[in-house]
Order: sequence, then structure tokens, then C-alpha cells
Amino acid sequence: MASAVMGMGFGLIEFAGDSMFGSKNSNIISLAAQILLGLFLYIIPVFLFRVIRLSEVRQEIKSWVKNNQ
Repeated sequence: MASAVMGMGFGLIEFAGDSMFGSKNSNIISLAAQILLGLFLYIIPVFLFRVIRLSEVRQEIKSWVKNNQ
């Protein structure tokens, strides 16, 4: 699932860059495409499938920080 979303996102970035080549807006459109890709990668597992819970992410970060001090 994540690889499919990443593939779609990279395709969107390529399309945004190619369609607006030479324009001042190409960087803005590419940035928007990257933000959309990031939102999809975050929303799909966290909110739709409930695979990753925010409390689990926080616990993993805390344990990683504790182990690396």
C-alpha cells in the first residue's frame, strides 16, 4: 500500500515538474505534491487502517531517545 502511494506521489511530482517546466510556479507545485504525498503516507496507516497508533509512536520515540543517551 505504501509503495503504491509513494509511486503515485513520485509520479505526481514528476508531472508537476514537467508540466510547469520553466515556470516560476513549478517549485510551488512540486512542493505541494510532496506535501500531499506526506499527508497520504501519514493518513492512510494512522487514520484509515489504525495500524499505527500515536501513543505507540510516542512510546517508540521515548524508548529510542532513552537508549541513545
